[in-house]
Amino acid sequence: DSLGFVHFWGTNVAFFVPALKDVAGFVYACITEDTATGAQMHRLGWSSSFVGGASLSLFTGLCKENVEETFHQRKRWCQGNIQHYLMELDPPLVLADDFRHPPYRHELRRRLQDVKDQDRSKQAPEPISPEDVGAESRRSRRSWKWKVLRELAYFPCKNAFWYHLQPIYYYSIALAVLFMGQPPFSIDSRPIVNPLDFFSRFHVVLAYWLANSLANFFGYSYILDDP
Repeated sequence: DSLGFVHFWGTNVAFFVPALKDVAGFVYACITEDTATGAQMHRLGWSSSFVGGASLSLFTGLCKENVEETFHQRKRWCQGNIQHYLMELDPPLVLADDFRHPPYRHELRRRLQDVKDQDRSKQAPEPISPEDVGAESRRSRRSWKWKVLRELAYFPCKNAFWYHLQPIYYYSIALAVLFMGQPPFSIDSRPIVNPLDFFSRFHVVLAYWLANSLANFFGYSYILDDP
């Protein structure tokens, strides 16, 4: 919130209409269009924030009530995250034309390129309307620091599908043990004779710890409070 990168997660979100028009409207061809649309706004320097507080409840909502509905929701989010990732990566020879060129995608790309050219040439930013008094503020936000923070803020969304591979790995090992009676890899159960022997397998422990740490951090980073 303090950095201006509050995600637009659909429910109970209010968009500033000029900001929405600045990115050519909602992003099409992505089933998590709320997050993808907010990401494009942040690319242009628009900021976002929470409204209300712990003592003020502005909205109430419903959550999924059973495991099947929750899995269906998470599967949809994972698919949308992949679409968001591919939309910004935009490999021309891999994606279908309908996905690369949905309604208003050309206008969005042109707007992003125009803003990039203006920033590179140090030109005065063009206001989006006669009443626009924040064009210079948005341009000042579009620094290298803003771009880095934006990538960090959206890293869990754009790259979450990589961390969905971890439970598939665990399930595969569990099924192998269940049907084969042993894990699909060899286990070195020899006792450590010399304390230095521990470091001969330290890289395996480190890789395992790093994968789990990253998965847990990016999977639950939304619960971190502002300093």
